[in-house]
Amino acid sequence: MRSARFRSTINATVAAIFLLSVFSAHAAIINIPEEQPTIQAGIDIAAESDTVLVAPGTYFENLDLREKSITLASHYLTTADTTYMHETVIDGRNGGSCLRIVNKRTASSPTVTGLTLQNGTDIQPAGPFYRPGCGVYCILADPIFDHLVVRGNHAGILGSGGGLYFSNSSPVLRNMYVHYNRAAYAGTGIYLETSQPVLENVYIFYNKGAGGALEFVECVSAKCQNVIITRNNYSALNIGNSNVELSRVKIIDNIRELMAITGSKVNVINSTIVQSENDHDGIIIYSSNQ
Repeated sequence: MRSARFRSTINATVAAIFLLSVFSAHAAIINIPEEQPTIQAGIDIAAESDTVLVAPGTYFENLDLREKSITLASHYLTTADTTYMHETVIDGRNGGSCLRIVNKRTASSPTVTGLTLQNGTDIQPAGPFYRPGCGVYCILADPIFDHLVVRGNHAGILGSGGGLYFSNSSPVLRNMYVHYNRAAYAGTGIYLETSQPVLENVYIFYNKGAGGALEFVECVSAKCQNVIITRNNYSALNIGNSNVELSRVKIIDNIRELMAITGSKVNVINSTIVQSENDHDGIIIYSSNQ
């Protein structure tokens, strides 16, 4: 009988072959730090469809993808070894978002995989403005995020999306841990507005501040599958004027509301939404289509 280790090796090999297939025959692989001293330097020279491949380590950078549809990845991409997502760290050093994806006209479609994003903060300028999205700040893009840890990021006064912030985007978020982030205004873990997101296998826990750990605002379509929202110190899930499908979602043991729904349509399929002794308010429906 083949051993479990043998089967695991075969599975990892097959996964690695599949992951390598994303490389175009004409795309370049830029190795960090062997070929460029910083990740940002690799991004700056990358052309469309190139891959910036980052070796294990902690990189104290605030990255900007420069409106490019490239792949930013750890060696998880080439090995399917999930330890690389914990060993390859982008540290925002409390000097801005860890990763910015901001487009002005046409959406880019980058892929970011196998990384940890930590210690991102908003930069509070003069006046009544703010910068949300401290782990990730994404405007007008259709990124794929896979096998990421987003932790310890902090959006301050009026800040939204302590971990991740999306606006006018269609992100795919898969196999992610979003925890120990903070936001003083809304979306302690993930905040999405006027977007069409897909969340699969996302674990959102121990986020702090105001608003929901996961928030949808004016989202015409949003799908959550195999998402766990637990042990956040405020609301678990806020849905405002959005159309959201919850499939195999578990919401339990949060401090305030389980769900707050305003003017939205919510389709719940095979999900667990439980009010425990720590959930003060349960489900609150202010006004809803369904």
